[in-house]
Amino acid sequence: MRVFIASPGYSIAEKKLNLEIDSVIKGAGFSTFLLERDCPEYGLLVAELRKREYAPDQARDIASSVIGFLIYRQCYIECDVTVLNLNGRVPDEGSIIAAGISFASGKHLVTYCDDSRRLFYGIHHPLITVLTLSEMVNRIEEIPPALRRCFESDQTSRTRIGKMAADISVQYHFSDQHQPSLSEFLDLIERRFPRQE
Repeated sequence: MRVFIASPGYSIAEKKLNLEIDSVIKGAGFSTFLLERDCPEYGLLVAELRKREYAPDQARDIASSVIGFLIYRQCYIECDVTVLNLNGRVPDEGSIIAAGISFASGKHLVTYCDDSRRLFYGIHHPLITVLTLSEMVNRIEEIPPALRRCFESDQTSRTRIGKMAADISVQYHFSDQHQPSLSEFLDLIERRFPRQE
């Protein structure tokens, strides 16, 4: 199984954390795609294209497109699962895009976060929360077991919640003729989510 590691990699600390995540995943027998190791660096690629006499705008466009498609191919085609690092007050936009590609293509997603900073009262934005409904861990050592669980069963409690939430979102639709009330929305939730005792 090949794992796409979606994680910010700009600072020395972020790169060190990425290598630690990569090492733990590989140590558990998985292969990985780690952007800063497996993909040409944008600035370096632009500089090399400029040395080959590409115009500045063309070099930037080519580098951006090639790197973008390489990431997309790895995330959408080559990798079976994505590990999303949500550390930071605001998640890395590239990581969120990669996780969104995985989510939209029906691939498994394991979310790692040991950082309590959040924009919305201690929780992530609802669109990010949708991405995290499969497996969420807060210690690096928990990532490999979570990866294995992804393929043992699609029915983890978070996955079931995600499927029920998706069902509600299909039923709760807006149109020019009818905008469901909060009461109707809550009724849908109560039908799909039994209260825990």
